[in-house]
Amino acid sequence: GSVNHDVTVAAASQLALVSSGSVVDVNGATGVEISSVLHDVAVTSSSRLVLNAAGDDVDIDGTTGVTIDSGADAAGNKYDVAVTAARSVLMTATAGDIDLVSHTGAVDIDGQTGVTIDSAMFDVAVTGASRVVVSTYGDQVSLSGQTGVVIGSVNHDVTVAAASQLAL
Repeated sequence: GSVNHDVTVAAASQLALVSSGSVVDVNGATGVEISSVLHDVAVTSSSRLVLNAAGDDVDIDGTTGVTIDSGADAAGNKYDVAVTAARSVLMTATAGDIDLVSHTGAVDIDGQTGVTIDSAMFDVAVTGASRVVVSTYGDQVSLSGQTGVVIGSVNHDVTVAAASQLAL
């Protein structure tokens, strides 16, 4: 090592930093850079892998995409992926769509103080393969439209019922 000058460690094929009894500590006063000119960089852990930025954001960028997934362990048990924030979780697509898809179960969107689904530029479509249910437990359900409201059925009757008074 050198107190006053740079130290370069070079290898013709592979360079290994190994500690058989403790931690390998890589430390830089102004940062640490790990890069590969031609191939992938892999970071693997036998248990937990923690990315932590104590003073700023953790920024993960991919030129052709970013994938975060949870596979299965040796016994075939599959695990969840959790996205949690102390304040807000923001998903933004600057081009293209955002899809929330569950291949084997339901998609549940739940808000403590409400849920808003809106579109500033185009239509909002709610479609179900069999039923679409709109209900409320504490107040009325209101359907309104700028130029009208259409309620219809292609194959069956339309029933409008009220518990007390029906005004059309």
